[in-house]
Amino acid sequence: MQILIRFPDQETEQRALGKLIPRFSGKSWASGETAVPAQALGFLAEQGIKFTVIGPDNSPSCGDSK
Repeated sequence: MQILIRFPDQETEQRALGKLIPRFSGKSWASGETAVPAQALGFLAEQGIKFTVIGPDNSPSCGDSK
């Protein structure tokens, strides 16, 4: 399941994406929202990266919709 999150600023988002890309699949939008697998949330927290959970990503582009 993909979860939508938002980072507090662009610098944090760039740092987080740099750590996420080698380990997890996901998608980032110009709106500032990022969809990541649920497992990535713990990883981000362990790395000390602040983020806000928006909720499950129900968009068709993430492949979880039926």
